[in-house]
Amino acid sequence: MLKKLPKKSTYFSSNAISHSKMLQELFDYTMKIGKLIGANLLDADYVKMNLRMGLTITLLTLTMIEVCFNIYEFRDDMVRILLCLLNFSAGIQGYIKIYTFVMRQQNNLDLKNRAEKFQENFNSLKTSQVFEDCLMKAAHVGAILTALYVVATFIVACYPVI
Repeated sequence: MLKKLPKKSTYFSSNAISHSKMLQELFDYTMKIGKLIGANLLDADYVKMNLRMGLTITLLTLTMIEVCFNIYEFRDDMVRILLCLLNFSAGIQGYIKIYTFVMRQQNNLDLKNRAEKFQENFNSLKTSQVFEDCLMKAAHVGAILTALYVVATFIVACYPVI
């Protein structure tokens, strides 16, 4: 277990950053990968069906079809079936994420705006400390999830090679 948690400067631009700036940097960080696949969801002028998002959905669908075919093809090999089922569950999670974050983008954008207004309205020393603690926890969880997604993506991407 970690004896010492990372400081603010590990995740953010400095240790003296305000909680509202921390929130904005967290939003910006989360959208870096989203912009690569056409899901820059926190932009007000975001178009749900753009070329990159269409290609992402097409790739996900083709991968799911290939996994279903491989489950049928390797029905006698339990290890391959388990690997296929792992990839199948990853595809289902992909569809869930597309629905949650892309198709319901306006709700997420509204939630982001409400969070920013809430922080502006309750701006005292005590609430600032509470916000900073919560945002640091979110940064820790985000770092762990990023590492897990990278490892999971590597494992799922290796499937066609195997």
